[in-house]
Amino acid sequence: MRHIALCFVLLLSFTVWAQDPSTPTSPTKLYIWTDNQYTAYDIPSDPFQMEVDSDGILTLGDNTIDTHHGQIITFDCPRVLAERRDLAYFACIDSIRGQMLFMGGALKQTIVTLQNMDARPRLTYELPDYNTDFTGTLDYIKVLNDGNYFLYEVRPDACDRVWKFWPETHQLIPVFTFRNKYQSLKYHWGLEYVEDTHTLYMAEYGNSMTNPDDPQHPGQKLGSKAGATKIWRSTDNAETWQQFVDFRDDPTIFYEHFHIHAIHYDPYDHRLYVSSGDAVEGRRSNKRLWWTDDNGDSWHSHDWSFYWGTDNNAHSHGQIVSFYADRDFIVAGGDDYHNCIYRIDKSQANTNLPLKPVYYYNPDAQGTVTHYTTRFKKLSNGLIITMLTQGDSNGFPRRTRLVGTYNGYDWFILYQGSVEDGSLPLYQTGNFDEWNGHLYFGIGEIEDGKKVSKFIKMNIPRL
Repeated sequence: MRHIALCFVLLLSFTVWAQDPSTPTSPTKLYIWTDNQYTAYDIPSDPFQMEVDSDGILTLGDNTIDTHHGQIITFDCPRVLAERRDLAYFACIDSIRGQMLFMGGALKQTIVTLQNMDARPRLTYELPDYNTDFTGTLDYIKVLNDGNYFLYEVRPDACDRVWKFWPETHQLIPVFTFRNKYQSLKYHWGLEYVEDTHTLYMAEYGNSMTNPDDPQHPGQKLGSKAGATKIWRSTDNAETWQQFVDFRDDPTIFYEHFHIHAIHYDPYDHRLYVSSGDAVEGRRSNKRLWWTDDNGDSWHSHDWSFYWGTDNNAHSHGQIVSFYADRDFIVAGGDDYHNCIYRIDKSQANTNLPLKPVYYYNPDAQGTVTHYTTRFKKLSNGLIITMLTQGDSNGFPRRTRLVGTYNGYDWFILYQGSVEDGSLPLYQTGNFDEWNGHLYFGIGEIEDGKKVSKFIKMNIPRL
């Protein structure tokens, strides 16, 4: 056997064959993950035995290792294979055309393509050349199911827009405009594609702390979250959009502070989940997880207000931002003062949906939000990953970390940035994609007082 991953509960015995010296890419070490660290064992020249008893104790030569917490064994360890700093912001992988996509230029109005880490840029698309109305900043690219591109344009003093771009014909058309200039797309959280139905879902996100007048409803106020209460749906690869739900129609929400955090589709239960926040006014709370099992005809929600106490403060409330639903559990990044990743048991017997803290960025940093999780993604090897990036602008030092789990309990640090710095913007980092057995991602760091954008290729642990 060359590649294995084990969660040990039964008596098992394995013969592990040594590396093939004629294959230079063969592994030379066996890595065991435990306590967020790797322990490396040399692979001998002859086959050797690994045995696990009923108590979950692994015997490996002269070593005994307690595996009852489900540690993962693999013949490979994540490592950086290549890094570049001469490129603009990494966006995503276009696997249909076999290329990487970057956003470049002073206003990121250029799409740059690259075929591999060592190549020079192959194609460059100057967006204003194809539609002179594109005057904002390109902030996100998604490769759609039809092979064309979803583009998100940010305009500081006007409404943000979504465009669709056909790379072969250079057609560029606006397909969606947000309802007011205070609304935006948090694409790590608020954009979801459902393969089951070939449907895109997109949530509004708002911030209008000065509570301005609603431009669509004269005489009414927007509230602190810009009235961003809607989720939109497209069934034709982003060309047309229809309202899917408006949570303002639910009288139990606290409208003035309501906003949508994340959308996620559970492919196991065929359920669309939505997380929302903030604020608690009496018993009206927006700190909820919503779900629909019938295409939005009916909605259910679970409220985490006063989850750890009875006081109206952020220390007593549970709240989540991005999340991922696996077969038996949900993992979720917190947007509260517990500064952790949660595991939520999906068991039907668990009606309270308990929030179990399973990973802390820093368990001592309580009382302020120091990090956020970007989008969760399940890789081809079963590893669920997310990137931890900057939280609120509170000056707390942190470094970007890429972390992963197989079971929701045990978390491994796959990559961490070299610099602790609290001055980086959240939404210009954290794009990552899997391609041809490797993970590609972009981060931003401060070096010598200057912001540096890095593009990194890393191997994926093999099972």
